[in-house]
Amino acid sequence: MVGQDFRTLFPQHCDNLFMKWPSFSDKIIMYAEQQVDFRNLLKLTSDPEKDEEKQNVAIQVLPVLFPSGTIKALEGKKKKLKRATVAESLLSYVQIAPIGTNIPDFLEDVKQTQPFVLLLGNRVTPEQQFVIIERFAIPANSILHAFDLCFKCFYILDLNYPWEGTNAWDFLQKVVYGLGEGKGKMVSTSSVLALKNFITCSAKPKSMEM
Repeated sequence: MVGQDFRTLFPQHCDNLFMKWPSFSDKIIMYAEQQVDFRNLLKLTSDPEKDEEKQNVAIQVLPVLFPSGTIKALEGKKKKLKRATVAESLLSYVQIAPIGTNIPDFLEDVKQTQPFVLLLGNRVTPEQQFVIIERFAIPANSILHAFDLCFKCFYILDLNYPWEGTNAWDFLQKVVYGLGEGKGKMVSTSSVLALKNFITCSAKPKSMEM
C-alpha cells in the first residue's frame, strides 16, 4: 500500500533506489574507506564480496559518514544542544537482532516512534528483514527493499526523520530519490554534499577528467 501510494505521488522517483544503488554502492564504500573505520563501527566480520553484499553494506554505512543529529534537550532549567552518538544514529536507522528473535516480544520493547529497518542475523546476509513502524513489523524481500519501504513510509505517513540519524535519510531523499527540499532539512550538511560530489565526480568518463 505504501509503495503504491508513493508511486502515485512520485511516479518518476519511486524506483530510484533500485536504479541508482548498484552504481552508487562501490563509490560509497570507497568513500567510506577514506573517511572512517566503518568495518569496526558496523562490526563487520568480513568484507562484502558479491554485488548484493556491497549494496547492503553501502546503504548501512550512511549514518557513520555524516554527523549525528542534534536536538535541544532540557538540562535543569535551560535547553542545551545534545548530539547523538554514532551508535544512536545507527540504531535509529537500522537494528540487528539474532536469528529466531521473537518479533512480538521485540516490538513490545520498541521505543522509537519513527520507522527503522530491522535485520535478523547479520548486516551483510540477514535471514530476514523488516520495517518497524509504530510497533508493527512489515516484512521485506531484501535489505534494499526494506530501506526503500522505510523511506517511503516517512513520506506517505508524513513522519519526521529520527533526529539522531536525519542526515542519512536526507542523503537518500535528495541524492538518491531526487526529491529536493520536500521534507526534512532545507539545507544539507557539507558532508552530505561531499559524498554527493564524490559520487558525481567518480561517475565522469575518463575522457572528461583533467
